[in-house]
Amino acid sequence: MEDTHTIALRLSDRHPNKSLFGVFDGHAGDKASLYLEQEVYVRVGELEDPTKKEQLEQCMVDIDAKFLSQKDDREDGSTCVFAVVEHPESKEEKGGTHKVTVVNVGDSRALIVRTDGTCVSLTTDHKPETQEEKQRISDAGGTVEMNRVDGQLAMSRAIGDWQYKSDPKLSYDKQKVVPIPDVTKDELYSGDALLICCDGIVEQMTNEDAAKIIHENMQNHKNDPAEILGILFEASLKAGSKDNHSAILVIVEENSKYSRKDEFRAGPFNPFKGDPKFVQYYMEDAKKHGYEGDKLMKMAQKTEDSMPELKDMQDYGATPVNASGAAQFVQMFSQQPSDVKDKLMELLQGGTPVTIQQVGEDEVMENSSTIEVVEPQGEESLDTMLESEEGTIGQEEGSTTKEVVDGGEPKQKEDPNTKNT
Repeated sequence: MEDTHTIALRLSDRHPNKSLFGVFDGHAGDKASLYLEQEVYVRVGELEDPTKKEQLEQCMVDIDAKFLSQKDDREDGSTCVFAVVEHPESKEEKGGTHKVTVVNVGDSRALIVRTDGTCVSLTTDHKPETQEEKQRISDAGGTVEMNRVDGQLAMSRAIGDWQYKSDPKLSYDKQKVVPIPDVTKDELYSGDALLICCDGIVEQMTNEDAAKIIHENMQNHKNDPAEILGILFEASLKAGSKDNHSAILVIVEENSKYSRKDEFRAGPFNPFKGDPKFVQYYMEDAKKHGYEGDKLMKMAQKTEDSMPELKDMQDYGATPVNASGAAQFVQMFSQQPSDVKDKLMELLQGGTPVTIQQVGEDEVMENSSTIEVVEPQGEESLDTMLESEEGTIGQEEGSTTKEVVDGGEPKQKEDPNTKNT
């Protein structure tokens, strides 16, 4: 698992009345996300005004430039989303609004859940297929294939990923992938919740779906945001997400006494045990928290028993993709533009060609395509393509789910003057 997060309740000595909450979703390795975990709150805390768009944009460009100078690390990449929350200063202002500034690079998310359940999305994904991003990629000599930069990277803005920023003839803002963030502002009121999360949580649901789950569980778990996140994670898994899960949930409440130690909860294991990368990351994370062997497997089984939706799943990655699985893969692309279909044919060149035939409206079928598939005989199998759902194709991000809830104790070293808000 290559995600990290930062919670700095007291941003810095220069800005003691501001907090920073960030989630960093790494890919192709964890060097970029680990770097952001330690660097972002420090650099933002040094700014004259950490809520000013121009300063925040330059800060992210500088952070990226410093990481790219580290030749042994710079090919790793990461998204970066964080919120700077400014608290009321005077007694007269207590109970008033908390100003929120969100900085986003990539496809992680930030959203507000109002007390009436309204969802306010604060980020827009930086995806290669959007018109503005695709044009920049094309102008830089790149391509967008299967909604990925050069057929590889699933986002068009990121920290790191030097291989997409290495054209010496282009300025940093003209490269295929850029570190320039979007900056948005809003306000938090008493009882509101702020969710900052990686895209795995909304892989199979919308922002509104996530907001509804949070809102429905606020009454019973208002004093325990970590428990709410646990419920959200489970709902995401039941919906079919196979990406990693990390999130921070901030609830605005005056005079909160909230305190909770880190707790490990084993996610489902057996449905995905055929995937070597999943097993590796799953075991490494559990061991880091002091769990392994029979004790870990009993915890995993307990989780699986509570999720009957997983019982019908075959072992993920245990066997090669059969004709049925391949058909589902091709079916997804049959509705895509012709250039995507051409790319698919190239990927399947080791076997018999795939035939895609459109069906007339009067023919009885569940969908609009009939597909004849023969397994490719080349070295690259459909299994490889299917399991690379995020980040860079061929470099698996990790797994389904891991660690319990990133809403409890912060992972970073906290300032001794840090206090709960």
